[in-house]
Amino acid sequence: MHDFDTNESRESHCRQRIQEAGSDHRQRWKIVSELLHSKDTDKTRTDDENRNLCCTFARYFVDKIVKLRESVSDMSRVLPMPVHTDLSFPLHRGPALDMLSPVTADEVIRVLSSSPAKSSTMDIILTSLVIRCKTGFFPEIIAHVHS
Repeated sequence: MHDFDTNESRESHCRQRIQEAGSDHRQRWKIVSELLHSKDTDKTRTDDENRNLCCTFARYFVDKIVKLRESVSDMSRVLPMPVHTDLSFPLHRGPALDMLSPVTADEVIRVLSSSPAKSSTMDIILTSLVIRCKTGFFPEIIAHVHS
């Protein structure tokens, strides 16, 4: 509950600062810029700990999918009527997805261009603003993705 209260308080504070700026576009941009370009970094884990955590998450989700696949296969064998072949699960014969290539500016712009302009109440910055200013935001997005 504490994290929720902290996040709610932080969100409220940010919204209040933006509202207090009113129609002063320079002040609003200054506040938004502060929120976007924060130099704070999370130093609670080492790179090795983060790498291990990623591997743990990956193993968890792979195991979950394998168990789900086995459960569906087991259930399909027990069903009284045959299951269509398009529902069968062929073995994966391609390379393992264990390394992601770096994100490019073109990919970020393509994703932003195809994104709906819907915003969430949790968004500090309107999604429509990020989409309209995508060429200004993509360097920050890429930096966050690669960090």
